[in-house]
Amino acid sequence: MIRLKRTGMGFISQKQNKCLFFFALIPLMILLLEINTTDAEGAIVTYDRDIDISMGTYNYFYNKYDREADEGSLPDIKTGIYFGAYISSKSRLFTFFFNTRNIYSIYEAGFALNRIGNEKHYILSIPFTYDLAYKIPLFKKAALYPFAGTGFDLIRVMDNEKVHWELHYLLESGLEVKYLIWKDTFLKLRVSYGIMFVNQIESGFMHFLKVRFPVPFIP
Repeated sequence: MIRLKRTGMGFISQKQNKCLFFFALIPLMILLLEINTTDAEGAIVTYDRDIDISMGTYNYFYNKYDREADEGSLPDIKTGIYFGAYISSKSRLFTFFFNTRNIYSIYEAGFALNRIGNEKHYILSIPFTYDLAYKIPLFKKAALYPFAGTGFDLIRVMDNEKVHWELHYLLESGLEVKYLIWKDTFLKLRVSYGIMFVNQIESGFMHFLKVRFPVPFIP
């Protein structure tokens, strides 16, 4: 639960939301295009699919401008814990139409719990993201996957002593490191950094950092 100071950003945020709504539809449009690829197309490609679960940390950060403008009225959000899962595979869309097998589609969902200051109140977040990653082989057993994407964060908040849910759009980028340790089992580290659009604060957005350690759900 979180109390945020409301500002006169309503009109601006409505304009932002019209543009951000389009970005939120991108994952759905790409998913539909990839599902519509034929079996013949799928038969000639190995999609290198991973289904992983992960655990890590989730942080929210205010802009320096917001902290100065609100004179300490913004709540202090502590480092939270994160649990999630994601599916990663070579993008059928890019493999077929652009003849490249190094681009991956990644769908990720999870939930995070962050405490507010020294109070016994918590923010419950349910982020969902879609990313495109590009595989950069380092050597035989290791590779880097820089990625970027969009999504949304469903957050349980408290406003005027009433608990409700708010949906915020986000943009993110990051890096995944994979190291082969045995057969098809990898040691992985996945880090995301991005911005979440929040109309209740002066600047209209805040930063987030997500660090997690994926492990295979289906080795």
